[in-house]
Amino acid sequence: MHVQISGVLEVNGVKKTADFGLDVRLIGGQVATAGSTTVAVGEYGIEVPQGAAGFVSVDPRVTLEISLILSKR
Repeated sequence: MHVQISGVLEVNGVKKTADFGLDVRLIGGQVATAGSTTVAVGEYGIEVPQGAAGFVSVDPRVTLEISLILSKR
C-alpha cells in the first residue's frame, strides 16, 4: 500500500513542512515502511557548493529516504 504523510522536517535548525510518500507492508506481525521526499537545501539555510568556473554543478535538491520496521513488544 502507498500512503502520503506530512510532518515537520528540521534540518540545520530550520523547520519546514514536508510530505513523504511511503510504501507500507505487513510482514509477520510487523509493519515495514520505506519512503522518500525531495527538498531544496537552500530553504534550510544550506549553501550548495559552486563548481570551478562552471565545470561542476551541484543539484540544490536532495532526496531523503527513510525505512522503519514497527513491531509490538
